[in-house]
Amino acid sequence: MDAALFGASEFTIGKLNYVTKGALYRHPALPMMATGGVFGLGSGASEELFRQRRDGEDFDMSKIMYRASMAASVNALAAGVGGLDRVARMRIDPEAQANALKIGAEKPSGPVPGRVARFNELDARQLELKNSPLTIKEPLNEVAYRAEIVSNGQVKPVLFRLAETPEMKARLNNELFDYQLHRSLAPGTESRAVAPVEVVINGQKRQGYLQELSGRSFEEGLRAEANIAFGLSSDRAAARVLRNDPFLRSQYEKVWIERMLMAEWDNHSHNLLLGRGNRMSNIDFADALPSARYTSDYTPYWGKTASRVSLLNDRLISQFSGKPISAESHDMVKSFVRDFDTPAGRLALTGAGHSGSQIDGLLGRARWFSEKGAMPERDMPNVFVQASLRALYLLRKGQSLRFESGVNEKPAH
Repeated sequence: MDAALFGASEFTIGKLNYVTKGALYRHPALPMMATGGVFGLGSGASEELFRQRRDGEDFDMSKIMYRASMAASVNALAAGVGGLDRVARMRIDPEAQANALKIGAEKPSGPVPGRVARFNELDARQLELKNSPLTIKEPLNEVAYRAEIVSNGQVKPVLFRLAETPEMKARLNNELFDYQLHRSLAPGTESRAVAPVEVVINGQKRQGYLQELSGRSFEEGLRAEANIAFGLSSDRAAARVLRNDPFLRSQYEKVWIERMLMAEWDNHSHNLLLGRGNRMSNIDFADALPSARYTSDYTPYWGKTASRVSLLNDRLISQFSGKPISAESHDMVKSFVRDFDTPAGRLALTGAGHSGSQIDGLLGRARWFSEKGAMPERDMPNVFVQASLRALYLLRKGQSLRFESGVNEKPAH
C-alpha cells in the first residue's frame, strides 16, 4: 500500500509541477504540502474503505471522499507548518526590487555602456521587418500565419503571430526581450529578429509581431547528422554527434544559458533551431521570465526537457548538468552582470514591458552563472511522469508533423 501511495504521490506531484510550469518545485513549501496532501488523500480513502468492510457497512463513496479530503487537508497543513520558516527566509523583499528601479530612473552617476543605452532600440533587422511590404500567405493555426516580406528585391519568409490577448502580448514581450537580450549577450549563436506590427487580415486590422524564419528544428538537424555519421538517427547516436563536435557543444551550451536566463519552462529540442554552419538559436518563449518571489527563482533550471513531441534534450543535458561552462560563456555572463546589474541596466531591461521582479529574477540567474561558472544540476527526473511522456511520445509518433519517417525533416516554424 505504501509503495502504491508513493507512486501515486510522485506521479501527481510531477504532473502538478508540469501544470504550474515548474513553479511548484521552486516554491519553498508547496512541494511538501502537495506531497502531504496526496499521501493524506490516499491513506484517508483506504482507511475509510477498510473500515466500511470491517464493520460490514455498505460501500459509501461520500464517506470515503470526506475522510480522504479531511486527511489530505490535515496532512497538507501539517507539512506546510514545517515550510513556513523556509518561506520566510527565502522570500524576496518586493520593496527592495521596486527601489532598485526607482534608483535607475534617476540620472546615471557615470557613463552608461553602449549596449545598455541601445537595449530597447530597433536595429536594422527589426526595421526591415516593420517597413518592408508584407503579404500574409496562409494561417498556420488560430494565432500564427505564414507570411512574406519583400526587402531589396528579395522575398523573405516570416512568421506573423497575433498579440491581442494578455497572454499573446506577454509572449510578444518575451520574444522581443529575448532578441534584445541575445543582441546584448553577443554569444555567437543565431537569433530571429522580432518586431511589433499592425497588419490587415480579411479587411481587419490585427495587432501582432513579425519574426524571421530560418533554420530547422535542432532535433531534426542533429538526427540527420547522426544518420550521416553513424547510419543511425537514435537518441544515442545524436548524443554522440553533440559530444564529438566542440563547436556544436559550445553553441548548445550558449543557447541553454540564454534560455535559462529567460527561465523558459518548455525546453524540448524542437524549441531550439539549427541553422547554417551549425549555429543554433532559440524559439518559443511563451512561459519565460516569471516574477522572482523567492531566492530559489535566482537559480537557473533546465525546465521541461521531455515532452510528448520530443525526448532528446532529456538525454543530451546529462552531458552538461553540473559541469563548468566554457571560459567564453563565463566571460559573457560576467560582463552582462557588470553592465546590467546596475540602476541604469535594470531600467533598460524593463523597456520591453516586464516588471521589476521579472528583471530581478533574470539578473539573479545571471549572477548565479557569474559566481558559479557552471551549469545547474538537473532535477532528479520524475520516473512516473517520464514514463507517461515516453508512452505519449511513442503513441504520437507518426501522427504528428513533429515526426517524420526519415531524417530529412521539414524546416521548423
